[in-house]
Amino acid sequence: MPLQIKSRVNDTEKHSLDITALIFNNNKLYSASDDGKIKVWDKNLKLLDEVIAHPCSVFSITIGDNRIYSCSNDGFVKSWPLNNLQCEEIVLQEPNEMYKVNFNDGKLYVGDDAGLVRIFCKSTMVGVLEIMHPIADLLALGNLIYTARDLYVLVSEIHPGNIQIHNLLTV
Repeated sequence: MPLQIKSRVNDTEKHSLDITALIFNNNKLYSASDDGKIKVWDKNLKLLDEVIAHPCSVFSITIGDNRIYSCSNDGFVKSWPLNNLQCEEIVLQEPNEMYKVNFNDGKLYVGDDAGLVRIFCKSTMVGVLEIMHPIADLLALGNLIYTARDLYVLVSEIHPGNIQIHNLLTV
């Protein structure tokens, strides 16, 4: 079955720098870019909304609790309601670059360049996991947190009052 291009973004509406993240939610595509913007598109790539989210690269976006969360090399993690993209809250401001955000099970997970994964519940930090390497990618599923860097994947299992860490190496 041959692939076909169904839609293209208008040159005047596309991001001006590289796209860093995509999320599809509720029949809308959200894109983040090195131009600092988050854009919202319909399924046919018609631009619906956009916001200058950060003064520099938006590294990662995630969706949860009817909000989009963004992080950047400016050290900020911000929250934006999906219905209007007005910055609702600065969840975190640190001197480190924030590399990845992931929302799962009512919690926001934020990974940075110093190897920390911060865990937030309703904008309150409830935990910090020290991974000891920059967080190139991050995925939280239930009580498991997967982090990646270069050839390594680290799986951390979180239990109240107890953290067990298992290392997995790619072959």
